[in-house]
Amino acid sequence: MTALYHRQRNLRRKILMSEQVLFPRLDQDMDEGILVSWLVSTGDRVHAGDEIAEIETAKVTTTISSPIDGVVLSILVEESDFVPVGTTIAIIGEEGDEVTDLRDPDTTPTSIESGAVPAPSVASVVAPEGRQQIPITQRATALPVDRSSWTRPHNQSPRARFETQMKDLDLGEAMAASVEDRFAAQPAVPSPKVKEGRRVSLSSIRRATIRTVEASWQIPQFSIELEIYTNPMKHTLAKTRQMLPGSGINITDILAIAMTRAIRNVPEVNAWFEGVAIQYFDHVDLNLMIHTDHGLFAPALRSIQSASIAEVAAQRQGLVEAARVGTLASRDLKPGTISLSNLGMYKIDRFNALIYPPQVAVLAVGRIREEEHNSPMWMTLSVDHRAVDGVTAARYLETLGAILSEPLLLIGQNLSGSEEKHDRR
Repeated sequence: MTALYHRQRNLRRKILMSEQVLFPRLDQDMDEGILVSWLVSTGDRVHAGDEIAEIETAKVTTTISSPIDGVVLSILVEESDFVPVGTTIAIIGEEGDEVTDLRDPDTTPTSIESGAVPAPSVASVVAPEGRQQIPITQRATALPVDRSSWTRPHNQSPRARFETQMKDLDLGEAMAASVEDRFAAQPAVPSPKVKEGRRVSLSSIRRATIRTVEASWQIPQFSIELEIYTNPMKHTLAKTRQMLPGSGINITDILAIAMTRAIRNVPEVNAWFEGVAIQYFDHVDLNLMIHTDHGLFAPALRSIQSASIAEVAAQRQGLVEAARVGTLASRDLKPGTISLSNLGMYKIDRFNALIYPPQVAVLAVGRIREEEHNSPMWMTLSVDHRAVDGVTAARYLETLGAILSEPLLLIGQNLSGSEEKHDRR
């Protein structure tokens, strides 16, 4: 007992002399990221400030630097693993320092190559002399289970149902012997066949999108539609571009201005549902759904309730470029007060967009259909029924449609000021 105590105390002392490299938190909303690649190997000597690993978050790709001079004693996270913030990913110290596996089984990174749920690293239990040493593998609660094959006859006891379910679990070598003895009479479960095709690991951006859409599915939302004729809007766009050449104004900018003006008449859609209360906003922050090669982003046009169309266009172009090159700031990606999803550049007539929690409304816009006498377009408004009733939603969409039927009056209110600002630049 005394020898073991001194050995553990000396090991702790040597660990304290080394430096743990932690997975960093790059912004307040970040809770995990991907360790893309290691730039060093175990045994390499590094200096403080040397780049040792490349990481990726939902917003940026960057590197981690060594906090001290020393030798890379241990690398605890594999490349392509999802890593929770604050996880020890490596230990740097001096040659001869002893290290131990500091990984917490509850926060072990998930491999995106395997697509599996997080599983603790394999450890070993030191067995007394003469007894077998058994490896400890995954916990049963962390393993995926196909529940579709479970049967629950009414005449089975809870214990019997549990034993039936246990047949579907592969608990590893540590539990295989006992499970095998327990279900020796049961037929072996065949191994799943390897699927053909391409397997793509989830990026941190895709995982963030998944969390958002899963939360949106919990919202009791409904949708209403309105078809409008867009000739007035197309005429206004051409006129605006003529007066503000080089401004890059497009249909999305006109829609954004129209949405903010409609909110003045129906402010109930410009809100958050917060469980026990509804938060209404005086300002308008409009989230735009922007697709890039890296994934889907929803940055917000900020405080556009009194902005000119040229100012809205400049903001939008800045957000689109930042999303494209991966330089969006954390503030850009925070939920606004209402959202717009525009698929007008595709051959999509209409669709339902999902609400961006905790918002209560999102407008979805389809393509402009070129017909002989006019150019119709469908708009679909989806709302959170906990905060917005059908009549309120109808009033907002009807108001928006009326504004877009005469958008030149709307845009003309600030077009002169926009032209003057544009000329000064």
